[in-house]
Amino acid sequence: MRGKLIKKVVIVGGGSSAMLAAAFISNNTPYKVTVIDKEDGAPIGVGEATLINFGPFMSACGFDFKEWFKYCDATYKTGILFPGWTKKEVWHPFKMNPMSKLTDFNKEDRNGFHVDCLKLAKFIKDKIKNKVTFIDGTVSHIDGHFVNTDKGKITADVFIDCTGFASVLQEKKKVDLSNRLICDTAVAGHVEYKNKKEKRKYVICEAVSCGWIWKIPVKHRIGTGIVFNRSITSPEEASEIFNNHWNGRVKIRKVINWTPYYKPNFWKHNVISLGLAGGFIEPLESTGLALAMEGAYQFVQLTRNGYGNAATSNLYNAIMKSFYEESIDFITMHYIISNRKEKFWQKARKLKRPFQINYYNSKLKEPLNYPNNQYSFFGGNNWVTWLRQV
Repeated sequence: MRGKLIKKVVIVGGGSSAMLAAAFISNNTPYKVTVIDKEDGAPIGVGEATLINFGPFMSACGFDFKEWFKYCDATYKTGILFPGWTKKEVWHPFKMNPMSKLTDFNKEDRNGFHVDCLKLAKFIKDKIKNKVTFIDGTVSHIDGHFVNTDKGKITADVFIDCTGFASVLQEKKKVDLSNRLICDTAVAGHVEYKNKKEKRKYVICEAVSCGWIWKIPVKHRIGTGIVFNRSITSPEEASEIFNNHWNGRVKIRKVINWTPYYKPNFWKHNVISLGLAGGFIEPLESTGLALAMEGAYQFVQLTRNGYGNAATSNLYNAIMKSFYEESIDFITMHYIISNRKEKFWQKARKLKRPFQINYYNSKLKEPLNYPNNQYSFFGGNNWVTWLRQV
């Protein structure tokens, strides 16, 4: 039994996840794609770090590497440096030496990138406007095979919910990850470059007394934020620590609160939850855009025949759950192996210990040969690379 024929896909939302999904689906399927979004509010726009799937994904959307790289104020991301987490700095490299010259880079398929996420969404929207229908409207709710908007009812075979934490189209039921992840708040902002030395080719995630601070170097400034637990440290206290860390240079933009979670069913009936609507872990290890892109990719892969049924959505849910679960375990490992003494870090070490820590610790004397497979962000190489350094 083939299931239901898919001809039309409607995406609700206008952020990075929505635009990436619209671009990928419209360029790799015959489906008619419509995006419904009402611009309101002020996005944070502090910069976004990506994993190594970003370059190939953008190519699969049909975008020219040099063009999007320049427009989005992109810089190369060769890996992540973790100062302060343990007695030694931990370096999590991607596929090249961070000290290599730019001429040594093998274009977009060898590394991650730092991008201005606001410019990324604008770039994509402009590039796909001739093959994707855009409707400026507000969606109130879904009713079977149509959504109710202030512009009337709009039908589709599959709806993709990219409405962020509001998750307008999907059920609000969540898998609460509060007992497995400690961070639930961030104060985000940006910093102007002081000198050329700050224009690094990698992200810095620096541990501080109440959590950690990210530093993402896009072309014209550094996107930055402090991540912490609001039951231990108030946003006011964290902001003071953040500001002092930057010696008053940071321009604070917004306080972001979340409860770490993912949806028990990413694809339920005819609705797929993508991006923040599908779940959010925390900013560490840059899984946000990567998970959204994977969601779009798996939808296209699993509906290659143009049909979707219960088996399709069940497989989709199993695949996406595996991506979230491995990301949660890998991120939790960072906190558990830290030897810092502050209250935040003491509580972090009480999180559920991922079994992979003991497994890969037992492999440290063996050759470093645990490559990722197609269903993994953080394969054995990532675990062993971290554990060898602590």
